[in-house]
Amino acid sequence: MAGINGINRKRIGYRNHSALIESPPTTLDEYGQRSYSTGSWTTVISGWWCELVDVGGGEILDGVQTRESTSKVAIGDAPAVSGTVNSKCRLTIDGQVYGVTAVRDIAGSGRTIRVELRSAE
Repeated sequence: MAGINGINRKRIGYRNHSALIESPPTTLDEYGQRSYSTGSWTTVISGWWCELVDVGGGEILDGVQTRESTSKVAIGDAPAVSGTVNSKCRLTIDGQVYGVTAVRDIAGSGRTIRVELRSAE
């Protein structure tokens, strides 16, 4: 299997996850700042086919509770999402919601994009 940074990531059968990409609400609170708790997320792209790769995990200590944290990478076609995905967006893949931490074109070709995801369960 090619490395995650490999240029040739488009392999038949590996892009078998359909992602829903949403942008955050654009409502402002009483201080003029963007409010993520009110309003609804807007669908940017529905049905972006990608490969989902596990890249790491760990635990987060939250008060007296310990939560699991996983890092994943979604790799797919760049022209389908070019300019629409940023670190404020979120992806829903197989019913799991992920926050976007980075969007990169590793090869610099403009054909394949790597979206780094973070999930806390």
